[in-house]
Amino acid sequence: MVVSDNGVGFQTTEAGDGMGLSNVRSRAASLGATVQVDSSPGTGTTVCVECPVVE
Repeated sequence: MVVSDNGVGFQTTEAGDGMGLSNVRSRAASLGATVQVDSSPGTGTTVCVECPVVE
């Protein structure tokens, strides 16, 4: 799953005040998924969650 926006972005190396991304990472980990966040100030944000498919 890939979610992107063209908003203000943020510095990914700095801890934020919210629980949003830590919640996404926690839920993804419980599924065996990986999370990648690409963002920087002024460029928007892209969040990729890759999960194994169970057949």
